[in-house]
Amino acid sequence: MPHSTHVRVGRQAIVDRDLNLVGYELLFRAGGADAANLHSQAEHDAATSQVLTAVLGDFGDRTLSTGSRFFVNLTRAFVVGELPLAPGLEDVVLELTEEIVVDDEVMAGAHRLRQRGFSLAVDDFEGEAHRLPTLPLAQFVKLVLPPAEDVFLDAEGRLVDRFDHVEQLICVVREHNPSALIVVERVESLEDFQRCRALGVDLFQGYWVQRPVVHESASMNPARVSALRLLVALGDPDTPTAEVERLVLADPALSFRVLRLASSSAVATLSPVSSVGHAIALVGRRTLSSWAALTVVGASTGAGGGQGRAALTFVLARAGAVARLAVDRSQEAYTAGLLSGTAEAMGMSVDELLSTVNVPDSLRGALTEFEGPVGTALAAVLSTEASPAAPAPRGEASSPVEAGRAYARALSEAAGLTAMLTS
Repeated sequence: MPHSTHVRVGRQAIVDRDLNLVGYELLFRAGGADAANLHSQAEHDAATSQVLTAVLGDFGDRTLSTGSRFFVNLTRAFVVGELPLAPGLEDVVLELTEEIVVDDEVMAGAHRLRQRGFSLAVDDFEGEAHRLPTLPLAQFVKLVLPPAEDVFLDAEGRLVDRFDHVEQLICVVREHNPSALIVVERVESLEDFQRCRALGVDLFQGYWVQRPVVHESASMNPARVSALRLLVALGDPDTPTAEVERLVLADPALSFRVLRLASSSAVATLSPVSSVGHAIALVGRRTLSSWAALTVVGASTGAGGGQGRAALTFVLARAGAVARLAVDRSQEAYTAGLLSGTAEAMGMSVDELLSTVNVPDSLRGALTEFEGPVGTALAAVLSTEASPAAPAPRGEASSPVEAGRAYARALSEAAGLTAMLTS
């Protein structure tokens, strides 16, 4: 079975002075690791992108946040606008990390983020002079509680303990921004909490509050969600062509592929392709559905390689076989097969996949309860594949011979379609 790409994000609670939950910091976690292991700036940028993608939909709000705020580390590239912050992140607290050297470009970027409505946090503040200008822009300032054995020198050169050090940092923050909420990280005991609370700290984070909990989900980023919406729309014969065109135009890469395919020798036409709408009419909804499946499945399996092509062929074969068994509702049946196969190829349950898109009740019933003629056809194909998702046999199911023939023909067609789509 094709493998899938999974997103792993750590979540650590942040609480107030009365231990009420206020939010979570989301932390990048590499595959199989409990902590991030990042070296290059590109790796840090990619990690930030993955965490932000998780916020936008890989997990769903209930999984990660339960309605609370997210705190996410930001790299310089996102602050200055070299990398975009997608719409829908306005409730996220963006943390300006200690690695960011504050200069005019960073300050301009921070002002733009505030103007867009984002909340900012100065992360791991240690009194650095170059970071002082960011304090008035921040709603939150995060301080690290050092280990118990650490000692520090105050302004007069006297030795002070870690709590005195935190108190000095609080004074600096209050001087520049009296309204900022102070968050202390690495609170690892009741004593740590009580001592910091006595210093006037507002919010608390650390192992004593909660150890990071790692969540994992098959990646479902905005591009894939858009492709799934297109796939569902194509499965409804009543979807207007204008709506299909709008969904295709929402994905520039898909628009280009459709235009290129409509202009190729694979689609016989004597007239030049004048628009995306014209290209859609030439390509046809069935082929366009397959393109949408490629966008979803190919992104998680690497459609250019053998594993990616095998994944796509598997999905298209299931879709084609279901459509052959439910000829009176072939387009809905094809879509049901695509959605079912896509979920399996990505290592997701059908329910997880359907949580990202709205589908008609009849299609949902076919996918989750094997209801109606489309559900019956899907059940027969799953049994033919010996899929773990196959339901128990039913009296109205297609015969194994009929389902086997349908699958064999669909598999042959799927191999040819995969070759065309991935060429």
